[in-house]
Amino acid sequence: MNIPTSTFTLLLLLTCAPLNAQQIYKYVDPQGKVTYSSEPIKGGKKVELPPISTISLPKPTEAKVEPKPAPIIDKAQRKKDLQDAIANEEKAIASAKTKAQASEVTTHEKKLLELKTELSHLDDKP
Repeated sequence: MNIPTSTFTLLLLLTCAPLNAQQIYKYVDPQGKVTYSSEPIKGGKKVELPPISTISLPKPTEAKVEPKPAPIIDKAQRKKDLQDAIANEEKAIASAKTKAQASEVTTHEKKLLELKTELSHLDDKP
């Protein structure tokens, strides 16, 4: 059987790779500096390593996410809260007008409109 040289070399490397991967050499020079290498070092010693531990992880499972239930809103309490907020905004508008603070009037008028809109939507819901 005639195998091309490049294929033979590749097969040889793949076969020998696991053997070389487990050989580690340690060398300590006269100054105490430690050197580790995967190739033999003159004066070094072969270090025997324990086998590598492996674990198998369980297959991931799809997490079932339950939708959160909508918060229970006490419609009567929300309506009262909105009416109180509307009254406060109307007072703030009146106060800002007497102080001639046009920007505050505009801000409070926008907030008042939002509150009244929410209140009207609340009245529309069963």
